[in-house]
Amino acid sequence: MKNKRIFGLAVALLLSMVVTGGLFAQITFGGVFNTGLGVLGSNDGEQHTVLKAWARDAGQSGYRFRLDGSYQNQDATAGFKVRLQSQNRTDIQGAFAFPYAYGWTKFLNNIFEVRGGILNDDIRLWGMYKWSETVTSGLGGALFIRPVDGLTLGLGAIVMNMQSGGNNNVTAYTRPPVPPATTTNVPKGENFGLASPRVGDVKFTYMAEYILPDVFRFDAAFRWKNKAGTRPVNTDPSGHYNAYDYRSESAYLQGEIELLAMKNLVAILGFTFDPIEEFETLGNIQVSEKFEYKMGDINVGLNMAQMIFNRKIKSPGYSAIDTFVGFNGDTYGADDIDVSDPDAKLKMKPSLFFNLWGSYAIGKIVPRLDLNFNYSARSNLAAKQVDRLGEWTWNNPSWGLNSYTEVEVPKDIDLLFTVFSVRPSVKFNIDSRTSIEIGDLIAFDMANQDGWYQDLNGPDKSMRISNVFYIDLKWSF
Repeated sequence: MKNKRIFGLAVALLLSMVVTGGLFAQITFGGVFNTGLGVLGSNDGEQHTVLKAWARDAGQSGYRFRLDGSYQNQDATAGFKVRLQSQNRTDIQGAFAFPYAYGWTKFLNNIFEVRGGILNDDIRLWGMYKWSETVTSGLGGALFIRPVDGLTLGLGAIVMNMQSGGNNNVTAYTRPPVPPATTTNVPKGENFGLASPRVGDVKFTYMAEYILPDVFRFDAAFRWKNKAGTRPVNTDPSGHYNAYDYRSESAYLQGEIELLAMKNLVAILGFTFDPIEEFETLGNIQVSEKFEYKMGDINVGLNMAQMIFNRKIKSPGYSAIDTFVGFNGDTYGADDIDVSDPDAKLKMKPSLFFNLWGSYAIGKIVPRLDLNFNYSARSNLAAKQVDRLGEWTWNNPSWGLNSYTEVEVPKDIDLLFTVFSVRPSVKFNIDSRTSIEIGDLIAFDMANQDGWYQDLNGPDKSMRISNVFYIDLKWSF
C-alpha cells in the first residue's frame, strides 16, 4: 500500500507539470532499467558456486529502475526536478524512493538561485574511487550565487540526511525509541515533519565551482559534522538525542580539478579529507586520478587512488595496535609496536589502487580489457566465506567492477595484502538505448603470510582465486 501511494504521488507530480506548464516542450522524462546475472565461485576448497542477480550500475543491488522528470517555465526562471527510483533493498526503504524531488527558482538576472525539497548533490566528484558521500544531499534548502560567468558559490542547510541504504539514496529519519531505548528496536521511517535537529546539529554545507571553458573545472565542497535527521528527546534528563540507527556525519572536505583543454582527453584529480574534527588521530586522505584518452574507435584509461591514514598509537575507536589473526590462528602485530607513548604517530602503510583498461569499438560491438592491482587491500569477494558469496557487492564499475577494501596495517607489522585481477568483457550495443555486456572477472587475492584464505579441504593458503562470470542488461528511455 505504501509503495502504491509513493508511485501515485510521483505520477501526480509529473502530471501536474503538464497541467501547469502548458507546453510539453518544457517537460522532460527519462530513465533507465539495469539488471543481470552473475555466477560467483572461489577456490576455497568446497567448490561452491552461487548465482545472484547483478546490475553493473546498481552496486550491491540486483537491479536498478529510475524514472526522471523535470519541468521549467518559459523563462527558465523556475522549475522542478524529481527522480523515482527502485533498487532492491525493500526491507530497508521499501520498493520505491525519491533520491531527489525539489523545486528551484532564479532571480535578479539569474545571479541567485534558491532550491528547496529533497536535494541532490549539486557538486559531484566524477573521478573519485569509491565515492559515496553525500555532501549536499538531503531534505532542506540551498542558495546558489553566480556573480560572474563560470563561478558558482553555494550554501545549504539540511535537516534530514540522505542515506544510501540499498543504494536507494533516500532521506532517513529515526523515530523516538521504544523503551528500553536501544539502537536495535528503533524502527526506520521517513517522517519529514518530525526531523528537528538542534541548530548546531544541522548539516551546513558550503560549495564552490569555477569553470573556465576549454581550460579547467574546479569543484570544492565542505560539510560540518552533523546529526541531521534526529530530534531532541524531551524526556531524557541528560538532553541527549534519541537513538540513531543510521549514521551521523563527520566534517568532510572534498575537491576536484578537471583539465578541459584537450577534446579527446579526460584528466581529473580529486581529493577528500575526513573526518576533519579528528583528523590528527583518525584522519583519512584519499587522492584519485582519472585519465582517459579516445583515438577514434580506441579508448584507453588509467585510474589510480591513494588512501593515506593519520593514526596515533591509541587513536580512540581505532584498533591498529590490536592483534591481526589469520584463519589458521597465527597472530601478527602483538609485539611489533612500541605503545609506551600513546600520543606518538603511528606509521601506516598506504593503500594503493591501479586500474588500466582499454577498449576497441567494432561497429556496435565493444571488447574491453581491465587490469587491476591493489596494494594493502583485499577483494571483498575473497574476504567472504563460501556460504556468503551472495553478499558480495560491486562498486564503481569504472574501476574494474570488483569491490575492494583498503586494509589499515602499521608499517612495523610484517603483513601485506595485494590483489591482482583481470576482466575481459564484450558489450553489444543493440541500439542507442539498449546494451548487453558479457564479462568474466578473475581476482587473485594474496597475502605475504599463510593462513588468510581458508581452505577446508587442504592447508591454509596465502592466496585465493575468485571468479565471476556475468551478463548485464541495460535499457535507457
